[in-house]
Amino acid sequence: MNIKKNIIIMMILMVFLSGCGINTDVQDERKDKEFYIEDYGISLLVPKEWEECELESECDLYLTNGESYLGVMAYYLIDLPKEYTIERYYEIQNENFLSRRENVEIVEPQKTISCEGKKITTTMFSGERDGGKSYYYICLVTFDDNPDVFAYVLISAIPSKMLKQQEDMLNIIKTMEYVG
Repeated sequence: MNIKKNIIIMMILMVFLSGCGINTDVQDERKDKEFYIEDYGISLLVPKEWEECELESECDLYLTNGESYLGVMAYYLIDLPKEYTIERYYEIQNENFLSRRENVEIVEPQKTISCEGKKITTTMFSGERDGGKSYYYICLVTFDDNPDVFAYVLISAIPSKMLKQQEDMLNIIKTMEYVG
């Protein structure tokens, strides 16, 4: 009799444990990928569908999810010209990038937020190039843990995709950390 009872208990446990495995698979599907810019000690988490982009780029990290592109250029403050501040560098980079676009407009004016050990400055522009229109979400990220390192982040997509994904894009930027 005890043997039957033990077998029934074992079967119930097996069913229960196999059900837990299903939940683990669901959690694995939601995991983010971590990318690391080794020369600057910066990490970034993105949803699993993002991949490194094979296109030629000046970026230290260049990713795509098939609809949007995300480029990160990291810098040391010491490498900037003496008369530049990080903020001035952000303005000059924006001007240089946007000068290669036509019909440039500000979609969202510059704003700055502080969160989780970093300061994020964002501006969204629209521009046209080669017969297509894109939105450019341009961010400057500075780190409280190391004020000598910063990142210039450029995210681009067609307008409808950018507006749909903008909150997700900011959440990706918020995952950036200086990890040394």
